[in-house]
Amino acid sequence: MAQKGPDIPRTVKELKVWLRESDLGRSLVRSLTSGAETLDSAPSHDLDAEQQVLGSIILEPSICKEVQAMLSPMDFHGLANQEFAAVLFSMANKGIPIDLVSVVGIMKQAGTYEDIGGAEYLYKLMHGVAVHAHYTYHAKVVADHALRRKLMRLGLDIVRTSMGHHPAAKIAARAVKALEAFTMKGGE
Repeated sequence: MAQKGPDIPRTVKELKVWLRESDLGRSLVRSLTSGAETLDSAPSHDLDAEQQVLGSIILEPSICKEVQAMLSPMDFHGLANQEFAAVLFSMANKGIPIDLVSVVGIMKQAGTYEDIGGAEYLYKLMHGVAVHAHYTYHAKVVADHALRRKLMRLGLDIVRTSMGHHPAAKIAARAVKALEAFTMKGGE
């Protein structure tokens, strides 16, 4: 049986209290009342941290599996970073050595090399890494932002559903269930 998390609202009344009294709830209400378009146009991300993680993998390929255990390609905000992470993770899974020549060859073959920014982007990744040994810190930053984006999507879904013609109690019950499922899966 699943354990109840300390901040998971179970009823409409608890949801109202959570929205009013929890930091996350107040933040969600502030964001939503300032305009849902804000959530769509400026999702939480840190492109520098993303590039630190990817550049670190190029400089130290042995960390790829560990990073892959922490992140999925979709956890990266930038499309180029998503594509690049997918290539690196795929290479690691297939046992293909991760080096600049192999990465460029695979991306050119897939037709994605120029889409991500080509040589200029790869140069920026490789030479922008401050200290590749800090990759776990940066991966945690990327994961935190990915979780925030997932929460934002969940919040937007609640708002959009609330704008419909469904009974409020049904909307609240669905929101509680979605939040519970979200927290039970670790934000997946």
